[in-house]
Amino acid sequence: MGIATEIELKLAIPKAAVARLRNHPLLVAAGPPSRARLRAIYFDTPELVLCGQHAALRIRRAGRIWVQTFKCGGDVNAGLQSRTEAECRVAGLALNLDFLRDVPGAEILRRKRIASRLIQVFETNFMRTAWRLLAADGSAMEVALDQGGIWSSGRTLALSEVEIELITGDPSALFRLALALQEDLPLRPEILSKAERGYRLFCNETTSPLRAAPVALAPAMRPAEALQVVVAACISHLQANADGAAESADPEYVHQMRVALRRLRAALGIFITPAAAQTGVSFDHEINAGFRAVAAELGAARNWDVFIEETLQPLSAALPEQKVLQASILAAGELRRAAHRRVNAVLNSPSFARLLLRLTSEVYALSSAAASSVVPDGLRVLARATLSRQHKRLLRDAATLANADDENRHHLRIDAKKLRYAAEFFNGLFDKATATKYAKNLAVLQDLLGELNDAVSAHSLLDALGPDATPARPLVDAWFAAKRHQALAALPAACSRVAAAEKFWKRK
Repeated sequence: MGIATEIELKLAIPKAAVARLRNHPLLVAAGPPSRARLRAIYFDTPELVLCGQHAALRIRRAGRIWVQTFKCGGDVNAGLQSRTEAECRVAGLALNLDFLRDVPGAEILRRKRIASRLIQVFETNFMRTAWRLLAADGSAMEVALDQGGIWSSGRTLALSEVEIELITGDPSALFRLALALQEDLPLRPEILSKAERGYRLFCNETTSPLRAAPVALAPAMRPAEALQVVVAACISHLQANADGAAESADPEYVHQMRVALRRLRAALGIFITPAAAQTGVSFDHEINAGFRAVAAELGAARNWDVFIEETLQPLSAALPEQKVLQASILAAGELRRAAHRRVNAVLNSPSFARLLLRLTSEVYALSSAAASSVVPDGLRVLARATLSRQHKRLLRDAATLANADDENRHHLRIDAKKLRYAAEFFNGLFDKATATKYAKNLAVLQDLLGELNDAVSAHSLLDALGPDATPARPLVDAWFAAKRHQALAALPAACSRVAAAEKFWKRK
């Protein structure tokens, strides 16, 4: 009992695969597992102050032993969790807050108005089957299979997951074991802790599409460290929308996943080369190719979403007498559903789960190998070089606008996206107000280029509809002709505003 850092990988497992896990050769070779019924009660204030501080306080019963645990801080990256954990034995459900007096992160519990108002908010109850494994490099790990549920306010949530916790040794061993198990089992990274799911149940929260959260980079970070922070944010954004993209009819989930993948690939483009050069650790670029294939399926579904909801449906509402538009909407709907079924298959595939684990493993290896010496202002040097280079590329391609065709404008759109993502990654290193203004000008340019790209996509989607769309084509062409004219007219001014905007990365 005491204070420690908990490092573990959390993986969801379907109930149908539990028997296969129990009989997996790696676990069978570890010897008979231990089994225990674990019941845990989580405490917080009625307004959930601890939750707001990313902390959790629980008392867990295992047999006749009651243990109080406080967890706080850390981060989650495709299932890899690292948090401060403080434990002590207690008598039943009686909290021992004195034990937490000197625990980092538990300062809030010293406030009487917080400590005196703690209530039971939810409970977990599950059977844990645990194996102890020793890796070839000497790292010791525990593989725990948890089967049970979470209860709060009369609501229940099923629980089926695997936790691989590092006891001693190299955290990379966690990835090696997880990938070995994943070869034979449908394990996927789980980004939500039991506590986070319990809080959602307590609040009766319904899921909704999640937008990208800001990333916090520090000037003294090395490229590999910055890469880990940014990739963690991108993977969290990706996974937070994955279930909705696979199961919900709301097209925003697919859109947000697509944005997450674009940001992820932009981050790899910015940080991988300097990180590899600094550490001497190579990066498996097949991972990027794998995400490119996932992005292609998401892009196909997104194109149908936009075409139907932002073109065909508004056009049909404006011209209700044109029945050919309704017929096109029905035909496009069939292809849209087929595209979303492909997205569902990809997101639920073992290969997608493996991609997430492989990426996290590779990025962790780079970060672990980074030199321990601090380079003052080093990340700002990389930021200035990256942003200057991408800004110049954007202006170079914008200079050809007068004679540009659809392909040239598409390249300009890609330039704008890459620059915008880079600006978002690095804006915390510079003056925030100037960076925000620059990003807003980029967003306007990106939106105009997006409208022009929608027109190009619409024609290919009409082609995919075949002869059934022929009667609707003149109407769609007229619709986009007007939008195209407006966008093209506004494009030069939008480019000029980006060119004239203060370069926030050059500010002293």
